[in-house]
Amino acid sequence: MESRKDKSIIDNKGRELIASVVYLIEELDKSDPNRDKLINDAMNRLYEHLSTYPEEILQNEDFIYTIYKLERMLKNEFIDIDSEPDYDEDDIKEFPKRIKNELDAKEAMEYLVYETRSKLLSFSGCDINTESFDKMCVSSNIYVKNLCKELKIDYIDLKVNQEIKNGYFHCFTITKFNLPNNQKKYYLIDCTYRQFFTKPFSNINRIRVMRGSAKGASVGIYMTMDENRKKIAEELLKKGYIEATPENIKEYLDGIVFSGRDYEFYKSRGLDYTNPDDCIPEYTASEYLDMLIKSTRMANKDKNNKEIDDLF
Repeated sequence: MESRKDKSIIDNKGRELIASVVYLIEELDKSDPNRDKLINDAMNRLYEHLSTYPEEILQNEDFIYTIYKLERMLKNEFIDIDSEPDYDEDDIKEFPKRIKNELDAKEAMEYLVYETRSKLLSFSGCDINTESFDKMCVSSNIYVKNLCKELKIDYIDLKVNQEIKNGYFHCFTITKFNLPNNQKKYYLIDCTYRQFFTKPFSNINRIRVMRGSAKGASVGIYMTMDENRKKIAEELLKKGYIEATPENIKEYLDGIVFSGRDYEFYKSRGLDYTNPDDCIPEYTASEYLDMLIKSTRMANKDKNNKEIDDLF
């Protein structure tokens, strides 16, 4: 796993700890009930040791890549949450002929999710049980956007990036349905959310060690720290969409922001990164949307923004 450059960066104890993690990942059967704990404990020992390294090593690209590669050995495994999507390729969904109530709107969302997941799976060649949809959010949003245009559904295509402090790059879509009696229903659709619930980067103690673009811990860990966030995450993972209420939008985006925070964020504020109560949100749902929509409008200033202006 290590190159000669790595050996000059990581000391003997560090290499021994890395070797022990590799051994556990490769040799322990996945059905072993103790496997996750043993690997997690071994990773904790490694992170604890690496956290004693000087900052110049922690910021070294070769060092970061070595630990990143080690973590990625668990890329096809999922953390302890019901993340398998509700998807049956034989249960073909149909778009309702007319959207006259909330049930019709939900059927329309099920159709969008089914068609998008089918396209993503045909592209990756993987099975729904093992596919994490890693780094497929841009492709997913293109599929969703094209379907919305084809079916005349109002939507806004949003991207989390530098507009939100500590935001981890990710794409998602919000749709709007106009129902009778001036009622409106909004839904957040994210068909690749499962990528945040794999085991790589799920050990929160990596925060003490990882720097640069590899900083932080996974969205999934923060979503499972709180029962309300966990409930929202499970619904989105299974259905591919959730109702876009202010509460749901805030919890969804809080998880993404939390994942981008590094050790210095907590240390400088006297906070404990392992304590769920110290994961303090910085924005309201309205503030999140104001930042994201403003950025979207600026990026699309030369295009027809009718679907954006009509939506909010």
